[in-house]
Amino acid sequence: MRIAYLILCHAHPEQLGRLCQQLHHRDAHIYIHVDGNTADQTVQAMQANVPSGAQFIHRQACRWGDFH
Repeated sequence: MRIAYLILCHAHPEQLGRLCQQLHHRDAHIYIHVDGNTADQTVQAMQANVPSGAQFIHRQACRWGDFH
């Protein structure tokens, strides 16, 4: 069975790395959306902390806890 995970994040690169390590499996696909308001330095740290199979998707600015 294949599983896809969509992770929404904006901070804590080390925590994201640990989560992705736990979810990593040959039949699992990990997609990560980083809030567009997140600093580039934090995004680079996130990219360095996740397994090579995880895919970062196009960033959009988010309004956390809000709706339109």
